Formats: sequence, structure tokens, C-alpha cells
Amino acid sequence: MTLLLRQEHHHVEATLGLDLSYFQGDVPQSSWNCLKQNGREFAIIQAQTQSGHVNPYIVNDINRAKAAGIQYVDIYIFPNVNMDPAEQVRNTVNFVKQNGGSFGQIWIDVEGPQYWSSNCNNNVAFISKMVNAGHAAGYPTHIYTSNSQWSPITCGSTAFSHLQLWYAHYDGRASFDDFYAFEVGLDHQSSNIKELLTFVVLPLMKTFIKKEQLIRPETFKLSVMNTNKLWLFLE
Repeated sequence: MTLLLRQEHHHVEATLGLDLSYFQGDVPQSSWNCLKQNGREFAIIQAQTQSGHVNPYIVNDINRAKAAGIQYVDIYIFPNVNMDPAEQVRNTVNFVKQNGGSFGQIWIDVEGPQYWSSNCNNNVAFISKMVNAGHAAGYPTHIYTSNSQWSPITCGSTAFSHLQLWYAHYDGRASFDDFYAFEVGLDHQSSNIKELLTFVVLPLMKTFIKKEQLIRPETFKLSVMNTNKLWLFLE
């Protein structure tokens, strides 16, 4: 689940959402409807697995989420470092578009040091190529990671401090109070998304849709053609 936040004069307004992995399978429309009815307003869906294969359910999940009334839908890519970084992004984007799906932003999932090179410079270059490919395809492209993952993979690189940050801290608290500058070596003074890790069990599906998120409103500004609509949404 995910939260979209607006903070003003120390007052925080939040909106719920979720991220969905490939392992949750082909989520039925009834479950997306249930999520929407229970206050989920946006979704970030895994579009590529660590094997480098596109999630075959990605377009179904995108379209069902939107059909349920979830307006803001992003994708995330789990990279395969043995494959061309830019090509992975292009293949994923093309698959979604050619099969009738659309989304707002791309998030690059940087975790699992065992899957990456032992050379931090190579890893930073790889991530940069993925980010650039996302931008070249016309999508805002950002980073998902955590301090424990970013440090060994990139040696704490600050090369992506201009991007938005989705960070993981599994404390179950819908708050950014735990975030500190340089949390993941990205030289951020604040974060856009926090992953809380709780479980949502839907009555109409047997699998878990897991990982609660906490998200700041600016995360989605580039996903919306009319920012006034976003403002009204946040109000």
C-alpha cells in the first residue's frame, strides 16, 4: 500500500496506494475494485522481473487499476545487469504501449547487491543508462532503493540526487520522520516515497498485495497533464 502526502505548516495529508510485484500474479478486477473502495488512489506495478522478462500481467494490472478508478499508475523495473540497460527499458515501455497500457513514471529498483557487479562505477553507469533511456522514452524515471542496498551497489553515489527517491524502511509507520539526509547516499534532503511493508489481504484473492507506501505529492506532478487536477485530487 502507498501513501501520497501533502505537508503544509507541519500538517500532513495522506493518500493510500500500493506497489504490486509480478509474484502477486494476474490480479482480478474485483480485487482492484476492492483496493479502490478501501482508499487506494495509486499503484506502482512491477513491469520487469530480475530475469529480464517483462511481467506478462503488467498491462492487465495497469488497465484494471485504472478501470477501478485508480488514477495514478506507475511501473517499476527490476534490472538484469547481464542485459543491455537501455534495451530493458525500451523493451518494457514498448511492451506496455503495444499492448494497450499507459503509465506515468518509471522507477528503477536498485537492490540485491548479489545481482550487481562488484564494481560500483559500473553499477552507477548501468543505472544512469536505464534512467536516460526512460527519459528518452518520454517518462520521468526515478530510483527505488534503501540505505542497506544503495551503499554496497553504488558505494553511496550521489549521481542521482536530482531524481525522486522511493526508499524502503520497514517500520510500519506512515511517516517520513525516520528519513535523514543522505539516507541512501543520494544526497536528498527529503524523500518522495517510503515503503512501510505491511500486508493487505483482499477477500477476493488468495495472494497478498503487500508493501505499504508513503508518497509525497510532487512524485506524481510529472505524470499528470493538468496539474490543477492533481491539486484538486490532493485537496
